Amino acid sequence: MTGKHWTQEEIEILHSMYPDNGSAYYARLLGRTDKAVKVKVSRLGLKSDRYYWTNEEEQFIRDNSGKGWAWCSDILDKSEAAIQNKAAKMGIISGYWNFWTQDEKTTL
Repeated sequence: MTGKHWTQEEIEILHSMYPDNGSAYYARLLGRTDKAVKVKVSRLGLKSDRYYWTNEEEQFIRDNSGKGWAWCSDILDKSEAAIQNKAAKMGIISGYWNFWTQDEKTTL
């Protein structure tokens, strides 16, 4: 096994707080990689943040959807497809064509 062992304190933090924030938050908090947190969360049987969206992330999409999906993807550290899918579920966009930004539509 590579890497450092998980302490009981770290595990308790995950149990008590996860998924209030995404795995990237806990990676920074605990000094671990995002992947290490996701693996540990999965092994502990905690809800994965893979499909979890915070209220702040949803508001970010509402406020910034016009700036392009690649830009939103970089900021939120989620795939463009995941952001587009969430935007569609939130009613911000509908249909495949609306996944494109206005700039992208005009260049096609």
